[in-house]
Amino acid sequence: MQPAALKSINDNLFNDDGNDDDEEDAFDISEALRIVQQHRENNVKKSSARSKAFQTKKKAIYADARKQGKEVLKLSAYIEEAKAKLATFKEQEVSYDKYFEDYKRVNAAQLDSIEQLMAGYSPLLEELGPRRSEYIEEASKMVKYQEPRRQDALKQFSKNARLQVEEVRRVEKAATDASALIKHYKNLLHS
Repeated sequence: MQPAALKSINDNLFNDDGNDDDEEDAFDISEALRIVQQHRENNVKKSSARSKAFQTKKKAIYADARKQGKEVLKLSAYIEEAKAKLATFKEQEVSYDKYFEDYKRVNAAQLDSIEQLMAGYSPLLEELGPRRSEYIEEASKMVKYQEPRRQDALKQFSKNARLQVEEVRRVEKAATDASALIKHYKNLLHS
């Protein structure tokens, strides 16, 4: 789009109507030059402002890139250090096969010990079941044959418990009567 002044200049320059008005043409040309000059100055101002904004953004981008570059260098240094540590650890690494072999030897020794122990106590374990059943049988017979004595002991225990309860009640009643008597005497003394 052309400004209206440029359009009129273009129309006047390129659409010559045949009149030789040099003075008017000179005025139009000087006016056109002034407008073109003004247009250029406006463009320079705009481009200068754009250029400053661009330069500011460019500086910010470069500063950010430098900062990121430093961080990448630090990170790469950390990565190299980590790789070196991993290599050191890998050199010190002990294979799981060695541990597995050690475990197999220890496990075999434990199993042998358990088998020897079981072999030594085997007669005891074989006798344990029958001996236990004998003890249980004897205890059962004792309970059957001692039934009358158990009943007598139970009766005696019940009788003793009932006598103790009666004694406790009698003592409690006497204590209550004594307490009531003391209160009665105190009331008499206070009145």
